[in-house]
Amino acid sequence: EVIVAVLGAGAVVGEMSFINGTPRSADVRANGATEVLQWLSGDLHGLLDEHPPLAASFYRAVACLASDRLRNSLEDRSNTGPTHATGTGTSSSEFLDAVSNVVENAKEGLLRAETRLRAKEDDTRGATLLRETMDGLESDIQRVYGRVNDDDLAKRGTAILMKELKPWLIRSQLADLCLRRPNDIIPGPEVLAHVHADVAKGEGVFGEQLDRWMLYRPSLMAIRNLVAPTQELVVNVTPRRRGRKVLLVHAGAGSLAAGLREGLARGGTELTILDHDRSALQLVSQMGSIEGALTLRSLPYPLGALATARDMPDLPAQDVIVVHGFFEYLPDRLAVLFLRHLGDLLTDRGMFVASAMSPSADQILLDRLLRWPTIRRQREAIEDLTRMAGFTVVPSSGIHKPGILFRATRG
Repeated sequence: EVIVAVLGAGAVVGEMSFINGTPRSADVRANGATEVLQWLSGDLHGLLDEHPPLAASFYRAVACLASDRLRNSLEDRSNTGPTHATGTGTSSSEFLDAVSNVVENAKEGLLRAETRLRAKEDDTRGATLLRETMDGLESDIQRVYGRVNDDDLAKRGTAILMKELKPWLIRSQLADLCLRRPNDIIPGPEVLAHVHADVAKGEGVFGEQLDRWMLYRPSLMAIRNLVAPTQELVVNVTPRRRGRKVLLVHAGAGSLAAGLREGLARGGTELTILDHDRSALQLVSQMGSIEGALTLRSLPYPLGALATARDMPDLPAQDVIVVHGFFEYLPDRLAVLFLRHLGDLLTDRGMFVASAMSPSADQILLDRLLRWPTIRRQREAIEDLTRMAGFTVVPSSGIHKPGILFRATRG
């Protein structure tokens, strides 16, 4: 007899036999008192046939579950080498055990919360239990991963997290959007639009409550809260003359572009949006120019090329360059090169405005559970990089952490 896997509370079994009708490939035995929820094959097939949207979500979740189990089975086979140190006094086995404990605690709390919310949709205790469980998960992930410097080991821990928690997480629309997108580092406009809309959506009451918790992570609140002050700062520092030129690097969900379009609409302003994501640029292009007041131009361009000066965009000198939601994806060396090459696009008295993120308690959770990794820096470190790129930093304040908004001039 071979033990294939040890499953915890909230696990799903029998999904492949349900999909393809083949005999089960393994037996499932409880090693203690267990409550089992059963869904008869015929009843579930009938329900999915009657409700196509539910069927789409169900089969996507099953596909994700099967993919994760296969991937982790392969990783388990390749990671059966000797236990090694993590560089912080914690062995690999201790770290992986700690991750497993985090998972089991989270699944237990999520199952209890879901049970209450399924029985009574407006159950306040169920909603509170869900928030407390996710708060604990965020804290536990930060604590466990904060002791590990071995990236390969950290990835093994993440595989455990995703294997067990993904079926729960994707019931939040934000998590679902993040986890089914391609392996791009920078979230696309669909993800960012949901963050900016700030309207919780998900699968049932449980999914909606989970989505609301996600949307109110400090980093995601900062993404929303940075738009208005960034727009205000750009409008204030832009020269008040005809034909002024402003460049926005990274369109995101288009929220800042829309604000700048309205705020700069006078004197024949030329507003150019530079982005690698064509779907984001399409959103911007739909806004259109404002006759006699502002010309809006969208330009597809691989933003990473700005760090290498490869095929620089053909643009006239800009009065203001704005970098929004992109700085935290650049390592230090590339960030300096990126800034230097942007400086080459500025007029002699041009102004550089940028937003960024400082370290926060939700950073590791976003990285490990939502595949949203970022490079966080304190304001002082960002200002040092800006000076290294040949800029003079202009002191600014008033933005709540983890959001950072700063400006600089050439020379």
